[in-house]
Amino acid sequence: MPDNSITISQKSVMSMGQDDLLAVIAEAKYYVSIYLISGIRLQGYLIGSDKHTIFLKSHLDEKIKPSPLQVIYKHTISTISITDNPAQKKFEY
Repeated sequence: MPDNSITISQKSVMSMGQDDLLAVIAEAKYYVSIYLISGIRLQGYLIGSDKHTIFLKSHLDEKIKPSPLQVIYKHTISTISITDNPAQKKFEY
């Protein structure tokens, strides 16, 4: 995982609500894998979320290539996992 000041422990995850956890993941700029109930895997940086959707970008460095924003409906998601991907750098957006 990236070296961030925000860490997610198992105990804190159990006490957080869904929106709080998603906000922490977005703020920490973790690289995530999102698995849909159809079996499709999406990877990228969680930018934010609202009541019904999650916003994902494949990379954050717009200087390399603009990354389209993906909008994913929460009811289509099976699993979200934080991916340890050393090839991905932490970027500011």
